[in-house]
Amino acid sequence: MSDYFKEIEDTPKLYTVRKEFVVDKGFFKLGGSYELIHQTVDGMPNVGWKFRIASQTTPIFGCQNRFYWELFLHVFTNTTIKYKVNFEVTSKNDSVCEEFNGVMNTYKKIGNDKFIMQSDLMSKFLGDYELTIFVKAEFSYTSNQDQRIFGEKPMMQNKFWPIRLQSHGEKDFKFIVGNEAIQIHKFLLTLESEVFAAVLENNNFKEAQTGEIEIQDFKPVIVKAFVVFCYGADISGFMKYTHDAMELLKFADKYDMKNLKVSIEEYYRAKLTKANVAIVLSAANKYNAPELKMMCMKYIQSLPTSEKVDIACSGLNGELRGLFI
Repeated sequence: MSDYFKEIEDTPKLYTVRKEFVVDKGFFKLGGSYELIHQTVDGMPNVGWKFRIASQTTPIFGCQNRFYWELFLHVFTNTTIKYKVNFEVTSKNDSVCEEFNGVMNTYKKIGNDKFIMQSDLMSKFLGDYELTIFVKAEFSYTSNQDQRIFGEKPMMQNKFWPIRLQSHGEKDFKFIVGNEAIQIHKFLLTLESEVFAAVLENNNFKEAQTGEIEIQDFKPVIVKAFVVFCYGADISGFMKYTHDAMELLKFADKYDMKNLKVSIEEYYRAKLTKANVAIVLSAANKYNAPELKMMCMKYIQSLPTSEKVDIACSGLNGELRGLFI
């Protein structure tokens, strides 16, 4: 019978949200509402959520109004995702639960405005002083391509970073960028940049004597991103802004920072899109990043002819445009 089954191994990842609340039963007697502030799903930076529980009254013609508790997970996204959401109100003696699943691509209010009637809640949990509310949600992108584009990808030092932790002490070099002084350990700077290594190891240069250099052609945010990267931190939040990321590539090219260049190339191996590929290709061509340039060219060549022409005509100079049309 196994011939009828084919296991698919490379499926989009599941990302989970789990929250647990211990609630005094007095909250339910008084009515009202509780709302958790907006948060982002870990691993899915373009998917946000918030939880809300509230009392609400439903008028019934000819009868006394009915009092219900509503439970909702408000979910926000800008791409298509799958979801499975489970709510459970429980105590040592009993529980009420409900599950919802489906596909969404913008905003969705997931839950039930009549999760449990007030009278049912009070009778079901009659002897309890506290109730526990569990909120469990699973999200996934609908394709590996969306996961590659929208999912988080760290942008940080490679596995050889630990060798750089052999020196400590005060930071002994400064980048002067406008009115800001951005500090770094000199030994890290010389490890990262062939240009700075040559300058700082030669006392004939002013920078070696003063312990600082003025940077006039880059914004502070670019230099700060480089320094943070040197200390092994994740700069993927910075890399989301393509124009700034390409300025960092320019910085790496100017000061011969091979490790930073390789890391930028590795980041874009998973982050090229139709929206950014022309910007990245132009920068890779200009700032001597042949691996990145080749990745961009292969990506564009893989697109349908109409999309290939749109990218070539709208975002590339004559030399690069001629490679595709």
